[in-house]
Amino acid sequence: KLAYEAESSDDDEVYHRCRKWTKYYLYQLQMIVAEPRPRDKALIKQLKQLGELLGGFHDRCVLEQALNGLLAKKQDEALEQAALLMLSWLMEQKRVDKSQCQGLFESVFARPHNPVKLARSR
Repeated sequence: KLAYEAESSDDDEVYHRCRKWTKYYLYQLQMIVAEPRPRDKALIKQLKQLGELLGGFHDRCVLEQALNGLLAKKQDEALEQAALLMLSWLMEQKRVDKSQCQGLFESVFARPHNPVKLARSR
């Protein structure tokens, strides 16, 4: 449900919450599955990939906040231009990150044999 909310929203905080739940899901799966089957291993690999991608996205959000704070101080024009250029690059990177996350959300959470989906439908 949260992944669908992230897909339909432009709010960075939703992606941060997805990161927390992805990590929780990964850790629970690793603790529960003593002898992972090939499909469990594939799911664990995808969850790790999604977690890393969401972690990089979060790092970009923190950098964006720092740059915006720097711009608010109105110090040096050259520094301001550099910060604006970096912010432009960050916006594009975050757009790419969100697109990749959405693909992984579909792959991980819309799977017919997804244990979370099965548990939720009961």
